[in-house]
Amino acid sequence: MWAGGAWVGQELDTGWVDVEPASGFTGTLQVRRVGLRVQVRGDLIGTVPVGATTVGAIIDTNLMPTDMNARGACYLAGGTAGVSYVTTSGTIGVAHQSGTTKANPSLMCDYLR
Repeated sequence: MWAGGAWVGQELDTGWVDVEPASGFTGTLQVRRVGLRVQVRGDLIGTVPVGATTVGAIIDTNLMPTDMNARGACYLAGGTAGVSYVTTSGTIGVAHQSGTTKANPSLMCDYLR
């Protein structure tokens, strides 16, 4: 808010912070907090079996969901749709039920903290 020549109450913006991908994955995995909104995005290389797979973890407790796991979108090689999620303990994962192992998840998850 503009208050007589100065901005007051600007929201915290961490900028995009790199998150180390889990073993078996390479690529970009990042988290950002702007005010109460937290975003997780990733473009990874690695295989994802049917079911849920951990692709990374948020270490900073100020970026983890507080009340319940957060869910978002995920696309895998070949256009297969899945889901992304961030747990209240900071685990970042993807899941799909396509019937076969897929690869290279791109994900986005957005939640309030």
